Amino acid sequence: MTTVLRNARTSLGWFSSLGGKFFRVVPLTSLAIQTIALAAQVLLLLAFFLPLKVVILLGSASVPGYFPSYLRLFERDKLIVLVSVAALSCYVLYVLFEVAIAMLSRYGTRKLLDRSRKIRLFENQEKIAAGAYSRYVRAMASAAFMFIAFAILLYIYSLLFFIAGLYAAFVFLALMHFCEKSARVRGYLAENLGVALNSLAAVGFMVTFFCMVANFLLGSHPGVFAAVISLLLIRQGFQRAIGLISDIAALHAQRRQIGALFFHSQPLISEDRFQGSREQALISIAQRQVWIGKLLRDMTGVQAEDPAITWHQIGSVGVYAFEVTLAAGSEGLGVRYLIKLFAEDASSLAAHERTLLTAVASLPTLRFIGASQVEGLHCHLFVWSGERKLIRRQIGPAVLDLASRLMAIEIPNELLMRFMRSRQFLEQRISGEMLERVRIAVTTSEQARQLDSFVAQFARVREQLAALPRQLTSLDFTDDTLLLSPDDKYLLSHWSNWRVEPLGAGWPVGERDKLGEFVQRAAAMRPELLQAAPAPIMLAALMYAFERFCNQRNYQAALGLVVEMLPLLDEQGVTRGYESA
Repeated sequence: MTTVLRNARTSLGWFSSLGGKFFRVVPLTSLAIQTIALAAQVLLLLAFFLPLKVVILLGSASVPGYFPSYLRLFERDKLIVLVSVAALSCYVLYVLFEVAIAMLSRYGTRKLLDRSRKIRLFENQEKIAAGAYSRYVRAMASAAFMFIAFAILLYIYSLLFFIAGLYAAFVFLALMHFCEKSARVRGYLAENLGVALNSLAAVGFMVTFFCMVANFLLGSHPGVFAAVISLLLIRQGFQRAIGLISDIAALHAQRRQIGALFFHSQPLISEDRFQGSREQALISIAQRQVWIGKLLRDMTGVQAEDPAITWHQIGSVGVYAFEVTLAAGSEGLGVRYLIKLFAEDASSLAAHERTLLTAVASLPTLRFIGASQVEGLHCHLFVWSGERKLIRRQIGPAVLDLASRLMAIEIPNELLMRFMRSRQFLEQRISGEMLERVRIAVTTSEQARQLDSFVAQFARVREQLAALPRQLTSLDFTDDTLLLSPDDKYLLSHWSNWRVEPLGAGWPVGERDKLGEFVQRAAAMRPELLQAAPAPIMLAALMYAFERFCNQRNYQAALGLVVEMLPLLDEQGVTRGYESA
């Protein structure tokens, strides 16, 4: 048995166990939902089928001869009215049945959760449980409808039944073959199952349609009315098959949560996304020797024979880093590198870092050699010159030094424009709604007065921030990413979370008294900073911290910053620059 078939068998076995649980605990409710869902599908089919008959009648002088004899007993106009009313009635009943299904699903879910007798496992568990229960019962209704539809098709138009069956068998075997042979096909189906199934169903419908046309032209056929009914049954049968497969796949994807909710013996097991992933295989000791050596050959031309590879902690989820030293017998003996491998779900981090590293040459970071891919995963290569991580007392000075050096960098216009088209600046992100949320932390009339005063001047705050020069900021200042070079310069090894903000944003508010000194130090490399007034720069630093506190729901700390920002809105403090101070 192939791997794909084994996985399919496992999924169907779990699906069957889930159904057994549902029908043991709430048998009448489950049966009622399945019956009503089946009836609703029939009503929906009739609601769309009957209007076609009305259109045919409107285009005919009398009731067509291929209509059933019991319909030909009615006059044309009366039949049009009757069929129209029947179509509307079917749709109204369909809506009512859907409401009944929703109500019964909620009832059945409550009974199932009460029977499981478990503590609360996660947020929205009632919604997930109701969705799983409803999806399962609807899937069973789809299976029943599909069986009935193809049974009717076999009776009224057996040729189309066999053609549809042969097509379904061909598609099944073809998918099994390609999924077994190609990981790419498996990945595509996993991510685009609905699109793929809809496309295959559409092709199957067209195949049966053209076979029916050929049958009408070349051989005997059961009649026009039977042909129309057959096409509708095939279309609906394929759609129900798609729904059934999609429902099974969706339920299986949530099997850990669903199993924990409904089965006594199954606790909630956290899913290890790393287990079985591509990066897990690549960073294993055996595999990394192979691909790192090849990467160095491709990117540097160095023949790396058995390089010494050690783990380098970056501290960013989905990013794996290694220090590589070339061993004896290799070209470039003694040369060292830092290699970062980005997980599949961290590709945006790789792209963000690569954009900055290739656009700004003066970043305080390791020398960037270039970017490549290893089995579809992004990889960045740097020169490692013996940098070391900082001890605790060095971290504070390093953050201030790097923040000042980022102020001094003149951002290339192209990079600035790309950022403007992609993200918002600080003055664009803050809003009046954010200020109103802070009001819940107000406890005194003085705090209320101060907040009202700040809200009244909020438009000026945004104007002052927008008028400031732009600077780079980073959210990656951590114990793991701060480095000291052999020539005693502070560096940052990771740049996946950079931003462009107003001058002063990102400065540690605990060191606000040093901001002016470091701005003037940065101005030695970037004289335009001297034109900026001290008050708006400090305002940017405090407003940046204010936004962070609001996002953390720390409204008490955010309210405290409002008191400090009010004096900065003094007209004199806003207009005087460092150069004139």
